[in-house]
Amino acid sequence: MNIVSPAPLSLSQPQARIKDASIVQVRATDDPEQGNSFTVQPKPVPRGTPAFEAKRAALIDTIKAKVPLEYYLPAELITNPPLDVSNIPASCGILTEDEVRITEDYDAVGLLQALASRQFSAVQVATAFAKRSIIAHQLTCCLTQWLMDEAIVQARGLDEYMAKHGKPIGPLHGLPISIKEHMAIAGTLSSQGCLASLREDTTDSDMVAILRSLGAVFYCKTNQPQTIMHLETDSLWGRTLNPFNINLSAGGSTGGEAALIAMKGSVLGIGTDIGGSIRGPAAFCGIYGFKPTSYTMPMRGFDAMPFPAELTVLASAGPMCRSLRDMDLLMQCVLSSKPHLKDPRLVPIPWNGLKTPIHGRLKIGFVSDDGFIIPQPPVVKALAWAREQLCDPRYKDFIELKEFKVFDSAGAWSKIRRMYWPDGGKPTRDAIQATGEPIHPLSEWIWKDAEPLGMKTAVDLSLMRRERDEFRWAFAKSWEDQDVDILIGPAFIGPASAHDTAFFWNYTSLYNLVDYPGVVIPTPVKVDGNEKYSGGYEPLSEACGQVKQMWEKSDFTGAPINLQIVARKYHDNELFGALALLKHNGVCLSYLCIHRDPNDMADKDERKKQDKCMAAALNIVRQSLFAGSPRYTENDLPDLKGKVIAITGSNTGVGKEIAKMVYSKNAKVYMFARTTTKNEKARDEIKAAFPDSRGELICIQLDLADLDSVQAAAAEFISREDKLHVLFNNAGVGFPEYGSKTKQGYELQLGVNCLGSFALTQRLTPVLVNTAKASTPGTVRVVWASSTAAFWTSTKKYIERVKAINKQSLFQQYAISKLGNYYHATEYAARRKCDGIISVPLNPGNLDSDLWRTQGKFLTWILRRTVFYPPCYGGYVNIFAGLSPEVTLENSGRFISPWGRLWHALPAMVKGSKTEAEGGTGHAKRFWEWTEEQVSQHVSAPSAKEPLEENYDAAHWNDTVIHGGEEKVQEKSDVLEDGDAKGKTIEDDEYPDQDDIKGKELTWHVIHVGAESLRCNGLLQNGRGFEELSITDSEDIDKETFKNPVHWNNTSSEDAVTSASVNVVSIMSGSFEQDTCPDYSALFDLVNAFIANLAKAPLIDYH
Repeated sequence: MNIVSPAPLSLSQPQARIKDASIVQVRATDDPEQGNSFTVQPKPVPRGTPAFEAKRAALIDTIKAKVPLEYYLPAELITNPPLDVSNIPASCGILTEDEVRITEDYDAVGLLQALASRQFSAVQVATAFAKRSIIAHQLTCCLTQWLMDEAIVQARGLDEYMAKHGKPIGPLHGLPISIKEHMAIAGTLSSQGCLASLREDTTDSDMVAILRSLGAVFYCKTNQPQTIMHLETDSLWGRTLNPFNINLSAGGSTGGEAALIAMKGSVLGIGTDIGGSIRGPAAFCGIYGFKPTSYTMPMRGFDAMPFPAELTVLASAGPMCRSLRDMDLLMQCVLSSKPHLKDPRLVPIPWNGLKTPIHGRLKIGFVSDDGFIIPQPPVVKALAWAREQLCDPRYKDFIELKEFKVFDSAGAWSKIRRMYWPDGGKPTRDAIQATGEPIHPLSEWIWKDAEPLGMKTAVDLSLMRRERDEFRWAFAKSWEDQDVDILIGPAFIGPASAHDTAFFWNYTSLYNLVDYPGVVIPTPVKVDGNEKYSGGYEPLSEACGQVKQMWEKSDFTGAPINLQIVARKYHDNELFGALALLKHNGVCLSYLCIHRDPNDMADKDERKKQDKCMAAALNIVRQSLFAGSPRYTENDLPDLKGKVIAITGSNTGVGKEIAKMVYSKNAKVYMFARTTTKNEKARDEIKAAFPDSRGELICIQLDLADLDSVQAAAAEFISREDKLHVLFNNAGVGFPEYGSKTKQGYELQLGVNCLGSFALTQRLTPVLVNTAKASTPGTVRVVWASSTAAFWTSTKKYIERVKAINKQSLFQQYAISKLGNYYHATEYAARRKCDGIISVPLNPGNLDSDLWRTQGKFLTWILRRTVFYPPCYGGYVNIFAGLSPEVTLENSGRFISPWGRLWHALPAMVKGSKTEAEGGTGHAKRFWEWTEEQVSQHVSAPSAKEPLEENYDAAHWNDTVIHGGEEKVQEKSDVLEDGDAKGKTIEDDEYPDQDDIKGKELTWHVIHVGAESLRCNGLLQNGRGFEELSITDSEDIDKETFKNPVHWNNTSSEDAVTSASVNVVSIMSGSFEQDTCPDYSALFDLVNAFIANLAKAPLIDYH
């Protein structure tokens, strides 16, 4: 390798010496006498010669000189920082409230949607991320260059384009993207982490050019290690710290990116990986990262100097981000630009990503350890959590989990360390030392095995490549013999390593040696400091024993734990298809808390308990009295034509306000209320108020205090409607006469607020799921009315307190029920996120509503004149939760506060919403299961424990579920063919409790429905297609014995019917002759009425 001497530095700012060389690694000072200083976390790196240190100081000053004084953090935060600095950017006061929202509340996909809808301008977004990135840099030393001015110029041009053309310039319009330092951006400096390689780039690298052409904005470059070959980021720019524990590494070589994304100073970054340089930092910092197969993504323009490792081991470029769909987005955008046409080295693989189909059962190999090093205890804990998810009996039909034995991991680690440096590392060492730069400890360590071997000849290189290929063949054979599609296992030997101790990359570098693609995903596991090795631990190797010692010597508290999922070479699409399959079916393997609660930690002493009580009080005061102005009103709503919205408690108060707002925007609104006359009066008033609306208002009687009424109301909705976009669980009761009970005998507040709303939601879930399948992800939602009262009740022994609720005070009964609604919302969010459904709890605010009607006129009078707001404000909170694009799948389950803000629930509440395997207390899961058990005694509803089936070729009959294709249906019943007819008189012993239809003769008709675009899913009872498609023919059918009440011809829900017509069997009560009903309207009425009768039957469970 030939390394030339570095060219003279070309810096945009004057070179300046710093005054105190002892902290040159990261500190620059303006005028100490005036107290103006720009300081970065002082974790030292080795010192070089005076000449080198002067040049380093000048480089650091180039960042400092660009930073406005108002972006400086207080010196106290730098000199005396907390262990976890991840929440400081949001609380330090430098960012505006909107800038906190922009940087915290979105992944890349969600932010692009907000930009495209002009919720934010590109300049607003670029400003927010540039500001947050420089705050993050002061806390973690994650940047090498800060390009705010350049980013604003680029963003302003994008805003002008949007204003002129009315559309985004490309799929990444206005998206800020951070870039690793060695990737060329025209007009910036690049290096490989050492001064010898520093250069000023005049052109964009291929990756940057593609992203820029698609609308991306570049605002910073991020830190990397010396030589780009450490699993720690420590360079001439300084040492990057882990945001969750600054005594730990952020990983390397893309550690600056990982720290910045974890600090929410970036929403999407680009890294490279030749030994774990994407996956390691992503795992250390609890974010997503993807290493593709080599040479699928463009990398031309990434090398600041020749890189010898690529002679034997190939690098990859890939995304680092906040979500699975963001990784998919980046891959799709880059590969759709056909980069292989400019760089013939690239393999032209089309990207299908998350849309890749998986055929048959997914065979997953489970890696507990690699046979070389047993992972440290937190990783073992995360693996146990993952195994629990994958072994759930619900998933046995599409997952086969196998133990996987990794082939010769120790041998792979030995080989790859030599292969990284076929030149022995000497040219790189010599070039670094020639500038006076010190050699860092991990540089010495990575050269240790290769340096004695010296420079390889061409013959040596050929033999080394042959050795590599033979290992690849053996590894591939072992994989094939064990017959798996993907692997899941550790991403590293433990959590983030202590500084200068990232020695063992075996869990990532193995897949660089064999060139297999790998994704790392966050888990809910974090180090709490109490984890210990098992009593029967025996080291697998000398290195394994060293890893145990490393665990015992350091404090890893707060460090997140990720896992790694790997597929075969060039099976990148299949890897994403497998992840999509798991996600779609509810297998929750990935977890990313984009919105970290700064108080979400266990109390360790009495002072912290007092602080938590104070935080609860301040939280409630903030929500109740200082909520500000509404963030989302009816004026922000788009046209809702075609949207179906259901609202409970719609005849008065907040429910009526919601109905007004969405009806005014042309929605089809189902108004659920207890008193029909009042509901109809409210409907008529709303219609009169908005005479130009093209929406609909439909009243349905619902008494949440009577689960029979809930069942009947749901059945009526299902008989009328086949889709539901938003369900507002608004209705509730507060402070009734003490001892009041529901019809089924439950305490009234618990029964109405929790059980009734739960029962209705469960009953309507299949409709929500099917609507979500045909809708943009995150637009189908369930909103649950909670309250700040939930903050005032203890979460301890919650289920026991629920069961003894009759012994609680009236206020505690109310608080328990509202905490229950919070738990239902968060649990529903966890269970239905895979279906694309958002579920959020909210505090509607202090409102003048019927909730207070039992509290006396004087108290109500006082409250109205002091703290109460009009009911329309509660409507604003609800439409924000149910319809604002700011609420995304990534923040599903997040608490919504007045008047439309994403807020933080109390730490104990958040902990209760998580399962014990996720580090929580499991209150939400247990309360869900208890509620489900109570409701199931009265309401027939789909089991929340069973995934909804794709095909419904038969209904549920006599508690027997018949799923699947025609063969399975015929096992249970005769299948009706076109022209056949089957009739039977209903007998008592066959259809018990069907008093309303006993003894009636049923006649079946085959109806030919024009179905150019109909998508069959078997939900005849939902009336799918009847009101929108014309019936072109009908004929009577001869009567014969029948067993199956509903049958649609065997057509998958995923297959569009393209034939001229599809045969559909309908049910109707009474007889029907074609000539008596030429317009078929009577047919619809009869079918819907009959289905409504059937749906009331407890024995029939219509999904």
